[in-house]
Amino acid sequence: MALRRDGNMPEIARDELQTYKRMLDEARTGLESSLTEAKRARDYYDGKQLTPKQSGVLRKRKQPETIRNRIGPAIDGILGILEQAKVDPRAFPRNPQDEEAADVATKCLQYVADQNRFHKIKIDLADNHLVEGAAAVVVQVDDAGEVNIDQIRFDEFFYDPYSREADYKDARYMGVAKWMYAADLAKIYPESAEEI
Repeated sequence: MALRRDGNMPEIARDELQTYKRMLDEARTGLESSLTEAKRARDYYDGKQLTPKQSGVLRKRKQPETIRNRIGPAIDGILGILEQAKVDPRAFPRNPQDEEAADVATKCLQYVADQNRFHKIKIDLADNHLVEGAAAVVVQVDDAGEVNIDQIRFDEFFYDPYSREADYKDARYMGVAKWMYAADLAKIYPESAEEI
């Protein structure tokens, strides 16, 4: 669902809204254990590898909480390789007579990448993919014709829990679930303020 030009959400038919709610509920239920594991994976990466019970036992014994974090440096090494292997986007011609068009397309891709600091987004996405196991962006064109690439937080991205492909190409649906205060939502949809 796209935003209208005035920045507000379009009117949604009740049955369409129920479909979106069903998708989100199915994803929230199906991905609950994955989200828990993702948060634990981030803790492991950050060196928080002991449970509160284990920490309590060590404190009671007056022993230091010593962790040899091998996960963080391994992932940092992969991210370092990706950082050094920076490449600019490039379009290739399909036919010899398309070389000029490919050059124009390459310049457009490089402009979009530079404007969005794509290399940083790519590294951040790789970090999310390696640690939490999920990464996503939204690519959209604003009213001025500029292409914007916005990273989605891993815990706000939801998808079909029955998807098995790494790039989600077999997912029946994907989306972004953002929490909002009821008062803010009522400002966007004043006609439904009472129901909200």
